[in-house]
Amino acid sequence: MQQPPPPIMRDSDYRRLESAAPSDYIPSSPRSMTTPTSQAAVSPTARLKAAAVPSVLAVHVHVQRTRLLVGAILTTAFLTGATLLLRNGVDLRHFNSQDRDADAQAEMVDNYNAYSAAIASIFGRPIEIAVSLMVQVLVLRFATASVLQPETSSRFQYLAWFFALLLGYLVNNAFNALNVQLRALDVQPVISMSDLSVASTTNESLINGNVTTASRTFTEASTRNPIVNTVLRNAVMPRVWTSDSNRTCTLAPPNIIIPLDDIVDFGFPIRSWQRDMFPVALEADVLRVPVANKSTISSENLPMKTSRAAYLFINGVLMTQQFLPWFAEVNNDLQAEMKRLHPDLRVNETASETVTTVANLLPSKATDDASERKHFLSRSREIMNQWSTDEGSQPNMALEFAHIDISPAIRFDSVTFEIEMTPERMAAANATDKNGDAKWTVEQCDPSSGICMTVKPAYGVDGIIYSQIDAFASCEEDSLVFQLHKRSNKSLSSNVFCNSASPTSMLVVSIGKRLVADAMNSSASGKIQVDNLRKIYTVTIGRLEWELEDLSEVFHATCNVTEGHECNGLQYVLAGQNAHVVVGADKLPLQQLTQLSYDDLVTPRILSLVKVVEPSTQANDGVTGLYNLAAGDMLLPHNVGKYQWTDPGKYECSQTIEDRLAHVLNNHLYIEHPLQVSYTTAMFFLFQDGTMRDNIKLLGGRNSLLFDQNVQTLALRLSIPQVNAGLTLIGGALLSIGAVAVVVYTWLLSKKARPDPLGGISQPHLVAQILLDESKFPPALLHRRLVDLLDDKSAHEELRTFLIGALSLAPQDPTAPAQRREFGVFQTRPIGAMNAPLRPSVGDTSLSHSTTP
Repeated sequence: MQQPPPPIMRDSDYRRLESAAPSDYIPSSPRSMTTPTSQAAVSPTARLKAAAVPSVLAVHVHVQRTRLLVGAILTTAFLTGATLLLRNGVDLRHFNSQDRDADAQAEMVDNYNAYSAAIASIFGRPIEIAVSLMVQVLVLRFATASVLQPETSSRFQYLAWFFALLLGYLVNNAFNALNVQLRALDVQPVISMSDLSVASTTNESLINGNVTTASRTFTEASTRNPIVNTVLRNAVMPRVWTSDSNRTCTLAPPNIIIPLDDIVDFGFPIRSWQRDMFPVALEADVLRVPVANKSTISSENLPMKTSRAAYLFINGVLMTQQFLPWFAEVNNDLQAEMKRLHPDLRVNETASETVTTVANLLPSKATDDASERKHFLSRSREIMNQWSTDEGSQPNMALEFAHIDISPAIRFDSVTFEIEMTPERMAAANATDKNGDAKWTVEQCDPSSGICMTVKPAYGVDGIIYSQIDAFASCEEDSLVFQLHKRSNKSLSSNVFCNSASPTSMLVVSIGKRLVADAMNSSASGKIQVDNLRKIYTVTIGRLEWELEDLSEVFHATCNVTEGHECNGLQYVLAGQNAHVVVGADKLPLQQLTQLSYDDLVTPRILSLVKVVEPSTQANDGVTGLYNLAAGDMLLPHNVGKYQWTDPGKYECSQTIEDRLAHVLNNHLYIEHPLQVSYTTAMFFLFQDGTMRDNIKLLGGRNSLLFDQNVQTLALRLSIPQVNAGLTLIGGALLSIGAVAVVVYTWLLSKKARPDPLGGISQPHLVAQILLDESKFPPALLHRRLVDLLDDKSAHEELRTFLIGALSLAPQDPTAPAQRREFGVFQTRPIGAMNAPLRPSVGDTSLSHSTTP
């Protein structure tokens, strides 16, 4: 780069300087100075001419690379460390939620947020200043031509400001978002008495749902049958009273005042969680054994222990006499077997054996499990075939064994008897076919769905057998004893009793019934023919067994109960509620259960859990004939083998029958297959005093419940949101990249022959900006040197040691010819100090500029 020529000074200029200078001072030039031998020999004008010849000066601006790079790295490191530390939060203090109410907690959070804001300001403002300086150096380095223009364009200024504001926003984003929040830490679960029992007066709401269905395919025995399609429907849903039919009936109502509404009674309190306990039927492991069929049954498929199956079977045989009174007693067979086992029994002596032994349900000698199961199934079939069938149809009797794992601690085993009534016990058939099968012609059927009504068969003095579910205390399997007492040589008495009641099980006896038919055919005349109509009773004897759990261990809680069984109890996971129902061992309603008496002379006290009360029949005297039909049994389409239905088009109906049909079907006031409702009702009864508690997660992924006395630990956590932390890390990375780019670019310029554009700045207005505008030329990151280009280029003086002593302004005229503006340094010092070395200082240095055409 060609250096500019030194300025030309005229004689008039020297004279003006001479007249302005003090008499005892002499100006000198740093470029050439001579010391005369005699001061008097040198004229003032000569001396001024010799001393005021200006040097060719320029200002060199250099980036302090080390300082810039270290500053950027330290700033970025501080931002990164603080952001990563606070990104996941730092707990300032811990306390229990019970120690402070909501207002006190909010006030404490506000106070800590004020402290955090002050801390953010202390660190944020210096970082903001440092970032602005680094951004200015970055702009100065990579946009030198624009910065060194006499007047920087507004577009460039806005762009530089935007970049500085953007980088400042990114870098300081985390500090601006620094906040203190109240965070919930781990919970210490505490079980109290209120968690193990709920008052029976608790007002809990019912749950609405869809109405039931009496469709041909949707039966109670369907897989995953919903609870609303069982007799427990009204335990979880409101009762439906409206009729689905819009027909106008023409038949006159019966001349009676007895209501025809079926009623269902529940022997357990209604709770809101009951629908979610078993919303659908659980999967059961079932073995069905036809009684009359002599086919081989795989004994390996027996779903329970043989001893349990034998216990339930003999209980069922003995209990059935109490609920189905037309069957002959089995005690006579047991008594005969007992006499055979104890032939030498004397008068007033008593012999006792377990009932399973007397009934020969288990092998008398020890054997393997397979042989034991095979013996039991064979013997149970034999006993069923020996059962008196004066009222029952033996060929269609069946046994069904079932096992259900309700939960890891609760199991249900059951045996079911299917007893089919003989056709003779049904209402008289109208005709028989060539095979002798009975056929019925009925007229009272619903034309829309083929539901037909039949008159109930007469059961004599015993009346109607209601669909019902009853509960009894359970006996230990080997404690059900048959006792024979010899009163005299001609008198024997026997009794079945329990030696030891089970504290962890209960018995459930369920009775269901249904009409079935082989075929149903309708005609356009409205006559419906039903083939082989019959009635099936289904009796299920189930045993619900449980194991008490230490709920404090199960739910990782502290036990705050000191009475009785303390925190031992039962728990069950509710479906779809993310909750459990729990009940304490001391609150299980076992005291309500009594042993079933097998003595005909003692009327058992029955705890009824579910009972469907139906309208009773009346004497058919011509007045009540329609009533008896309206109060009769219903043949539903899904219980018909071959179904063929033709809508007759026109029909007569009775509003009494229509109303009862709608009421029974819409509220499912019947039981056909008792297995599902047996274990469901037993669980409702067992957990009736239980409480529902929501699930919570503890530290380490442990599960617990939201108990009433849980201790919640809270923390005041100082944190930075993830998004803000990410923005700050991006800003820090951009800052470091920019600093490195400046350093590398500066180093590359030093290695090239082309001069650095920041070196040799001689324009007066730029020199003034460099000296005065520290925001544009930050001295903290720049070296600003004054260099004499003609004398000694290595002699650099810091620009900060100079002050502007003189100033002239020249208008900027875009139409004027180009002018060369330069500045000069004039140093004055005493005459006696002419030989002293040149050291410009603030006190004796001035800057001025001259303009030459």
